[in-house]
Amino acid sequence: MIRRHREALLRWALPLVPAAAAFAAFLPVLRAGFVNWDDTAVLVENTLYRGLSPGHIRWMFSNLAAGHYQPVTWLSYAVDHSLWGMDPFGYHLTSLLFHAAGAGLFFSVSRFLLAARQDGGEAPGRKGWVLEAAALFSALLFALHPLRTETVAWVTERRGLLCAFFFLLSVRLYLSSTRAEGRSAFLGWAASLAAFAASLLSKPMAVTLPFVLLLLDVFPLRRLPPSPWQWRLEPWKNRVLEKWPFLLAAVLSSVVSYVGQTHIVQIRPTADLGLVERSAVASYALVFYLVKTVWPSGLSALHGMPEPFNPLTPTFIGAAVLAAFGLAAVWAWGRRRPALLAAAAFYALTLAPVSGIVPIGVHLVADRYSYISCMGWAILAGGGLALLLERAGRKGKLSCLAAALGLVSVLGGLSWRQSSFWKESQVLWERVLAVDPDTAVAHNNLGALLAFERRWEAAAVRFREALRLRPGHMEYRRRLSAVLYNAGNDLLEAGRSAEAVPFYKEAEGLSVGTPGLHVNLGLALAGSGRLEEACAEYAKALRLEPSSALARYNLGNALLELGRLGEAVSRFESSLRLSPELVEARFNLGNALARQGRYSEAMERYREVAKSSPLHPGLQENMDAVGRLLENGAPAERRALGPLW
Repeated sequence: MIRRHREALLRWALPLVPAAAAFAAFLPVLRAGFVNWDDTAVLVENTLYRGLSPGHIRWMFSNLAAGHYQPVTWLSYAVDHSLWGMDPFGYHLTSLLFHAAGAGLFFSVSRFLLAARQDGGEAPGRKGWVLEAAALFSALLFALHPLRTETVAWVTERRGLLCAFFFLLSVRLYLSSTRAEGRSAFLGWAASLAAFAASLLSKPMAVTLPFVLLLLDVFPLRRLPPSPWQWRLEPWKNRVLEKWPFLLAAVLSSVVSYVGQTHIVQIRPTADLGLVERSAVASYALVFYLVKTVWPSGLSALHGMPEPFNPLTPTFIGAAVLAAFGLAAVWAWGRRRPALLAAAAFYALTLAPVSGIVPIGVHLVADRYSYISCMGWAILAGGGLALLLERAGRKGKLSCLAAALGLVSVLGGLSWRQSSFWKESQVLWERVLAVDPDTAVAHNNLGALLAFERRWEAAAVRFREALRLRPGHMEYRRRLSAVLYNAGNDLLEAGRSAEAVPFYKEAEGLSVGTPGLHVNLGLALAGSGRLEEACAEYAKALRLEPSSALARYNLGNALLELGRLGEAVSRFESSLRLSPELVEARFNLGNALARQGRYSEAMERYREVAKSSPLHPGLQENMDAVGRLLENGAPAERRALGPLW
């Protein structure tokens, strides 16, 4: 009795070990903030998820914001907001808790699969502490690996965490149902289907689960024969038919996901990459995640898609060769080692939706896509440790356990370090550039940070680099133009007109131009004494926006300074017709009229200015000067005044 209680307690306590270790390894994320890598648009600027009212929930279940149908993820954010407001600590804590819970659940799945080596029973020797140690190792290997960092540390990728958690829950419930009978088996199957639905409603990456369940039925559960041709026969037919509801849910989710990606985030059209190119991307992905699992260096928030894409570079040719060799080796060895074949099949199946078959976004590969796809390798590693422990002597067992503990400790340390790169946006993108200096998105996002701090010239450097790497990217052109425009504005306001001109000129060369840009460039040119050029810019502004009172007013100023008084009067009058409250235009119209010798009209304009702005600079002096001329009756040839404003 005591022994049974001890075993039950141990069975419940052991999953807490990988859960606690996972929580500890990623603790630095609790000090992180939101980053300008979708967090801003999805969470910070979006208010539609902030509540649990029927209206909020209706929005969560009826939108494709961010290109994903993810109502369960939105619900988790809504709960976070009700608890924490917009404090990023709470959002990161929720993500970390889900990862820790997933680690405990992974232990349970791993233990079940490692035990199921013979027709529903445990293999000889695969019992007791060896089984527990193997399952614990596989769970720690999965949960502490630094490839998990992006999924855990990036709040927007909460969808991936929830998807994986419910994916594991669905698998675990399904495994339990295969050992039950009657009503219990049906309830377990139904609960598994419900968990699968929750996974799809978090993120559609779990669409391959029906095929994963068939794979598990073949090995290690042995509920189906290896040959699919026999699945039509009894008693195996019903075991295939029970997957149809899962498949239907997966198809519906795939359709919704495709619509969302196409119409919301504008995925790369299929025509952009042909069959050869997509095969090259898929081969690279197959090799990438496996290599990074074995040697986790150079991890990054973004591994950009090369542009232009050339599948004949050494990188992609080498990846294709390695992928082909790996597939051949798995096929050759898998006949004698079905666990290897099953792990490889799981890897290929779960990676397929994001392997590049349907290119999406700006990335070639992404660390987060390893979260589900590399689960099979962790379980395979646990099985390898179990074999070593079964065959080794006492010292050999201790050496194996020490090596396993050392490995997961190193991985935990690497995850701690990798988590620190998500502390803030600047640190994140500097890390991306340290891995790959030619990542245009990183330069762009750093530029956005600098622009937010009004460090226009530094931001322009980043945007220029992004545009150099992606010359045809219109958004980068627009942002660089905006930053240059703002830099020119600051210099203009500081009275450094000559320095502002090059910034405006470069901004003008990057875009069609706006009325505001041409007006401000005109002001900078006028301030530099280049009045004719200033007039040309004001004219451009008026061609773009004929109703611009400001452009007419500034053109009038330049014409007045050039001595083209008749044209200046016309421009001032037209600007006042469009914007009667423009006091400066009325004052300078008075100046232009005075210089033409039309003193009475000038005095009328000055009096109109005095009504609305009696303390206008220079107003009283000009009124006095014009008044004296009117009193003295000066002859026409002496009526012209000097510049007045």
